[in-house]
Amino acid sequence: MVVPCCEEAEGIHRFHAESKRVLGALDGLDHRIVFVDDGSRDATLARLDEIAAGDPARLVYSLSRSSGHQIALGAGLEAFLRSPQLRLLHRAGGHLVFARAF
Repeated sequence: MVVPCCEEAEGIHRFHAESKRVLGALDGLDHRIVFVDDGSRDATLARLDEIAAGDPARLVYSLSRSSGHQIALGAGLEAFLRSPQLRLLHRAGGHLVFARAF
């Protein structure tokens, strides 16, 4: 899951806890959450770093300036896709299907 964030310091821990609960309830789902800070001026990046320090399945990227949620989402997807363990199998409309290499 890729999550663009801008000025989200106040609610990001709550969002992470709920996302972790929902994803964890899906049996057999190996998941990651990629957070992309879109140039926040508040403490969003510090909060994301706290989350990532406590959970290796959470990745944090930071854009040096606010570029908009679409750019942040694209940057997160690009970082996710560069993972050597993933391979794009199919692209149809807005849907992407991946396989994990073992």
